[in-house]
Amino acid sequence: MAAPIASCSGCQALRAEIAQLRAENAKLRSELDEVRRQQHRQAAPFRRRKERKAKPKNPGRPKGHAPALRPSEGQTLVDTDGLARLESVRQKLRRSNEHIPD
Repeated sequence: MAAPIASCSGCQALRAEIAQLRAENAKLRSELDEVRRQQHRQAAPFRRRKERKAKPKNPGRPKGHAPALRPSEGQTLVDTDGLARLESVRQKLRRSNEHIPD
């Protein structure tokens, strides 16, 4: 037979405390599991922040900023004189019966 459950006030207080501690334990375990999942879920260092900046900067350079490492107007990246010299050398070599691949 089962032993009768004691119903004294001390036993009831202990049962209430046990129930409270079990609930708190379950809550803490679920929080711990969530933290562990987040650690494994983290993407590369490029992951977006949860909080956005209040005033993010506008992209690009300010208006009127001088160009850097780019040709300004009137300049070209191609050396046309060098290409012309190269072509004339190729033509001279072809005339002299030497073959140079294009």
